[in-house]
Amino acid sequence: MQHGHFICAPGPEIVAKPAAFLLAVGKVPLSDVITACRAVEDNAVRLAVSEEGGTGILALRGVVEHDLPAALRSRSLARGALGFHRALVRASGSVTLAMVAETLHSILESHTESVSDSKMYQDPDVFEVGYQRLRRSYGRMLDVMATGDPDDAVEHWNMHWTALEMILFAKKKGVTVTEVVHEC
Repeated sequence: MQHGHFICAPGPEIVAKPAAFLLAVGKVPLSDVITACRAVEDNAVRLAVSEEGGTGILALRGVVEHDLPAALRSRSLARGALGFHRALVRASGSVTLAMVAETLHSILESHTESVSDSKMYQDPDVFEVGYQRLRRSYGRMLDVMATGDPDDAVEHWNMHWTALEMILFAKKKGVTVTEVVHEC
């Protein structure tokens, strides 16, 4: 892809599919991917709060105010939610964390869409409640990050992840990456 005179290099998505394949072949449980994702995001939150100085918070606020409503309209709230996760990791300033997180997020995205979006769209009231809960959680996360306390931010983010895991494993606890890759 070209923009002007520059050629855009491939991003972390080039690593995501082969990594998902390797995890699928290894019959890795989705819970293992979530554990890794939480570890990456915890470190990213610490870096974003400690070193970013508010710049990342502005980008995250843009995701909540613009991208999430757009995801709602396009009926892909899971994609919008993971957009916040991706932006949170980018706010850390660590390219390596962002690459690892993108790989993990791409695995989680299809599963999240299959267990949350399809169910929520069947009942508009349930969907609206879920959407508002997500916006509030992200808004609180931004407020906590703005205080500059990395420990509080990580603690809040872990509460968010705990709620997310309840959604991801509502149907079945022992989901593997193999099953998630087949959902794509």
